[in-house]
Amino acid sequence: MRRERSVVGLAVVFALAVALQSAVTGADGGTTTSALSAQIHQQADATYAAVTLANDIWTPRVAGLGVGLAVGLVAGGAGAYLKRGDA
Repeated sequence: MRRERSVVGLAVVFALAVALQSAVTGADGGTTTSALSAQIHQQADATYAAVTLANDIWTPRVAGLGVGLAVGLVAGGAGAYLKRGDA
């Protein structure tokens, strides 16, 4: 009977130690509130920048112009290369 009490007591002490460690370091292994706050601010800034770019009328136009120009140059160059000996 004495041995069982010691094992139960040891298990309780171990469980309390693990719970205390989890409470002190956090559930994910040590992420602090200030680190989470910094990540939230970085994500908010990135979201604000993306929304600002999306709301600007010239951003999609310039991006479309650049993509169209690049595709046209590649397709034109490939077509000219394939047709170069047929003339």
